[in-house]
Amino acid sequence: LKNLGLGEAAKRDVGTEANQLPDMNSFGRSLANNGYQKLPGGLIIQWGYTATGPTGNTVTLPVAFNSWIAGCAGNEAGDDTSIKVVAIIPKSLSTLKISGRIVGGNTLANTVVRWIAIGY
Repeated sequence: LKNLGLGEAAKRDVGTEANQLPDMNSFGRSLANNGYQKLPGGLIIQWGYTATGPTGNTVTLPVAFNSWIAGCAGNEAGDDTSIKVVAIIPKSLSTLKISGRIVGGNTLANTVVRWIAIGY
């Protein structure tokens, strides 16, 4: 290996376990408005953009998580001047319920939300 100028990486197998080198197939992705990035260890980061409507909206994730959702976050993305609070609740490994409320009231609001979810 030394005569060929190859380092330690040349001794490693391809895979996603300790001391292995992931190939590019380990990094699945879709860079669309509603997209995702898979990492070799199994972690998935997903994001999207949706209108919620007055009763909220159920969003189907770009890819289903395998076993758990670590967390979700979102923010109101419209240009409306009223202040809204966004709630994102995982309903399953493949769907999120997203709602917006006007601050200081119980009225559900029409709003546009950018969201992100992380899990495995």
